[in-house]
Amino acid sequence: MKHQVFGKPVIWKSTHPVNFMVLPLIFIIAIFSANNIWQYLGILVIAYFNLLLLVGVLKYRVLIIFSLYMLPVLLAIFLSSYFYTISDAIAKINMAKLLSVRYFSLGLFSFAYSVHTPFSATFNYLIERKILPVKIGYALLAAFNSFHFLAQEFGRIQVSYKMRYGKNCYSPRILIALLTTAARYAHNLSISMYSRGINKHKTFVFKAPRLRYFDYILWITNLITMICIQLFIR
Repeated sequence: MKHQVFGKPVIWKSTHPVNFMVLPLIFIIAIFSANNIWQYLGILVIAYFNLLLLVGVLKYRVLIIFSLYMLPVLLAIFLSSYFYTISDAIAKINMAKLLSVRYFSLGLFSFAYSVHTPFSATFNYLIERKILPVKIGYALLAAFNSFHFLAQEFGRIQVSYKMRYGKNCYSPRILIALLTTAARYAHNLSISMYSRGINKHKTFVFKAPRLRYFDYILWITNLITMICIQLFIR
């Protein structure tokens, strides 16, 4: 079956949205339990392999740009850890490298999963299972969709400006058009929330996916892998 993933049609098995909650939790616990650089890198590689297994196509360009933006932050963490740690020079360098790689691994894999998580399917599943009330789940879903909508609107404004003037527009005046679009989006959203999210007499049909043996095997395999990394990579 063909699915539309981030604008690119790919063929992949339907992924249960719970995987995007359980697997990051396993990796976060593993990162905070790790105590050397090789463990951090191993966890990061396994996390990305699982993400590739779940979504089929990764947004490499976005991930590379985010990694470049993290460089000044990592440099600041390294310098602050080195100059404000009371110890000898070797211990300072080791501590600075350890903290830098920890924050890099945690930030990069967290950003990757947040970018690729299917929020619509996840919130719909939580609502269907009565983990989240309909009012809260629908409001959160609308909030997450608003960021994507405004990003698309910003791209359309840039294209229109470039077609007219032959260059991109980075002036603060572009915020006026975005605010107008945001107001129109908020108006439509309020009507939609009243008709579906807030009004108790309105319902909608959603077929929640079921957990398969593949999902349980994936969780157990990653849990065992994280334990093996903690035990055998020193």
